[in-house]
Amino acid sequence: MQPFYKKTLTGKADFAAAGISITEERTQQFLFTPAYHKITEQVIYRSGKKRPKKASDLLNGILEIVNGTSHAETLKQLQ
Repeated sequence: MQPFYKKTLTGKADFAAAGISITEERTQQFLFTPAYHKITEQVIYRSGKKRPKKASDLLNGILEIVNGTSHAETLKQLQ
């Protein structure tokens, strides 16, 4: 869990602004303002390698993600 999440949950911070994605799990813990910017998750891959077109194409490679992010949640949903 990111430090700003802990501080907000424990009352040491009143709000956080840090590129936070709205997820189902997070809406159960936090209140969100209307989004001011929308993002889409992207997969980057090594130049010269075959472009992955679907989630199953990622099974044969090494996939690096940051734990506790919306990207990790998306990956769990795809499994």
